[in-house]
Amino acid sequence: MRCSLRTVRLRLNLRRASFTKVAARQFALHEVLGHGLQGASWSDHAADEDVPWVRVMSVHAPQQVLLEGLAQALPLFIAPDDETLVARTRFDLYNQLVRAELHLALNQGASIDDLAEHARRRMPWTTDTAISDLLSHRGANPQLRSYLWAYPAGFDWFTNLAEADPATGSKVLQASYRDPLTPTDLTALWPEGPPIGGQDT
Repeated sequence: MRCSLRTVRLRLNLRRASFTKVAARQFALHEVLGHGLQGASWSDHAADEDVPWVRVMSVHAPQQVLLEGLAQALPLFIAPDDETLVARTRFDLYNQLVRAELHLALNQGASIDDLAEHARRRMPWTTDTAISDLLSHRGANPQLRSYLWAYPAGFDWFTNLAEADPATGSKVLQASYRDPLTPTDLTALWPEGPPIGGQDT
């Protein structure tokens, strides 16, 4: 994905891409209206004003909670009456929350066998290869772990926002397309919201 002033370019690996109709709608909202429009909006803002933030993003920066959280939850804001799309989005949220359980348990020293069994029990549709991948990705590289944690943490927070007062949701979305917000910024915009990443245990 490359973004510049009012320009978004999206590349698809058509040899490997396969979409159902609902997945295609979800993908378009995620990549185009989520990442693409957001990146172009930030670029425009930075071109018009001397913004206080660094103009280079990284998947390991705290703004990743906003980037992936909003992009994943966007159907709940854009198409709340599309029952199939909402069901697909909530199914994806469930999968991300199970990944978060595994993430936390791995960091707390749970054995790989116990984690794999937990994943099979909570996501019986997932293959052993997929389970192996998600555990190895969370265990090998601290930077990759931080990136992967942003997905469930942000998705859960923005899903809660979609169910909150519409005026609050509108305020947060407008700010999210203006500036690359950190979790602290998001919390300041919605202090009554749930803690990002869940309660401390």
